[in-house]
Amino acid sequence: MHGNLIGTAVIAGLALAASNASAVNYEPGFDGTWIGVLNIIEPEIYNPMPLPPETGSSRTIELAIEIDGTDARVFYNDEKGWKEVKSGAFTTVIHKTNAVVAAIDSNIARDSSIGWVETWNLTLTHKDDGSLYAYWVRAVNNYNVAAMTDPNARFFFSGFGELTLSPSISGPGRFSVSENKRNEHCLPLDTYCGAGAPVNLPPHR
Repeated sequence: MHGNLIGTAVIAGLALAASNASAVNYEPGFDGTWIGVLNIIEPEIYNPMPLPPETGSSRTIELAIEIDGTDARVFYNDEKGWKEVKSGAFTTVIHKTNAVVAAIDSNIARDSSIGWVETWNLTLTHKDDGSLYAYWVRAVNNYNVAAMTDPNARFFFSGFGELTLSPSISGPGRFSVSENKRNEHCLPLDTYCGAGAPVNLPPHR
């Protein structure tokens, strides 16, 4: 009986050690560059109207998120290289294993004929020390267009995937699409649209 108890204790100790070895250590935090491909969740599921085929043709998006404390920069990659989204607009809230990287901004045409508000939200949680699970939501409201009359009036995109801790992105392909803020008619039908004035997010409580 005594031997059985010792054997059981040893097995339990080994199981606990294995569990601890695979547990997430959140102390390293989120600082650094995180890169990965997110799979787009079918937009037809949640958009009020079917999007035009050219808008929802891509089923993946490659993202890079550079985090430094509460500051963050977000990039997406295409055949021309890395492009920054909403430069200076993103803020980060972190609690242990989880983080939210978000931006809300808006723009309006010079003649006030077209206006929009756009939100990017990335919810992150550590898979392990060197990788994150990421859920991305993008919401656009072209408020000068009546709802249910145009598929671009109100629309969403979202995606899920993994990001890994990576070297910083660099090179001639890295630039900001947010610098073009004064388009005559800037309707954010895709990620190329220039950003507008950021809106301060409420403090985390």
